[in-house]
Amino acid sequence: MRLLHVSDLHLGRALGDLSREPEQRDLVGELIAAADELAVALTLISGDVFDSWNPPAWAEDLFFELLDGLAAGGQRAVAVIAGNH
Repeated sequence: MRLLHVSDLHLGRALGDLSREPEQRDLVGELIAAADELAVALTLISGDVFDSWNPPAWAEDLFFELLDGLAAGGQRAVAVIAGNH
């Protein structure tokens, strides 16, 4: 069984006025591609999913895109632990 462990995504984080949305979208694509390529059976996302208590809508949408892609239509398991690890 292959396990993918992901942590500290901090989706929605910006550097001052500079949005990090493009690089975070790239990261999500890379994670989904890795899960596909490596035939991952379970992905564990442990803590710090969002950068704040009230993330921007695009960050929430991106998280659900990540979950959908990692789950591969229900063929793979995804577990998410809220909080700081």
